[in-house]
Amino acid sequence: FSLGTNLEVFFGDSQAPGGVIVNDQTILCDVPQRGPGLVDLTVENSNGKAVLEGGFAYTPAVDIGGDLFPGGSVLASYYLAPGETVVGLIGAPPKVAVPLPPFAGIREIGAFHALFFVPTWYQPRYDFVLPIPDDAGLSGGQFLMQALVGRNLWMAGQQGAWSNCAEFAIR
Repeated sequence: FSLGTNLEVFFGDSQAPGGVIVNDQTILCDVPQRGPGLVDLTVENSNGKAVLEGGFAYTPAVDIGGDLFPGGSVLASYYLAPGETVVGLIGAPPKVAVPLPPFAGIREIGAFHALFFVPTWYQPRYDFVLPIPDDAGLSGGQFLMQALVGRNLWMAGQQGAWSNCAEFAIR
């Protein structure tokens, strides 16, 4: 990209202002504001275009993968700042909008079950594997996963935010 002209950098559908090529491995730009979640990172100029799917995480964020069928497992990857607490939730659609001050963002799962509580995680990603029972009756089931992430979640000076709400179906 260092030899091309007309640099454009996109985070999802939002163009990043101020893109500057530093060298063949580094581009500097301002990251556009938006809610939590993973977005594709796209860099394009007169020489071409490159897309890194899910290449940037607006934290906190959750992404779902795995073998989503009876007998398989759900892999939920939570993106956060090191040193934060993570509380993972699971529920069923439809999504709702429940503001819960003082936490930033919106809880989007109405009735939920707490999946896990990690008091302090020191990595930028926490992976949670949820086995799916080998029951054909679960095929077609739809689920939501979301997390509350932050510091001092239950103490004075609470600082936390809701992740995006990821939806998945069991095949």
